[in-house]
Amino acid sequence: EGYQKYPKSNKAPINLLKLGVSLVQIGEKDQGCLMISGVKEQYPQANQSVLQKAKYEEKKFECKKDNT
Repeated sequence: EGYQKYPKSNKAPINLLKLGVSLVQIGEKDQGCLMISGVKEQYPQANQSVLQKAKYEEKKFECKKDNT
């Protein structure tokens, strides 16, 4: 909800990351991984700790980088 209401706020990157993690945890892995990887694509200037956490979650959930 926070990400949808405030996509340009300072907290948008972490909200998007949390949303992605939540989706993976409820079984929506593809959608969740898209959101997790979207953090660094949509917010390349985000706080470094948020970008590192997104990278960590991508590895943890074995998100695919592409469709191969």
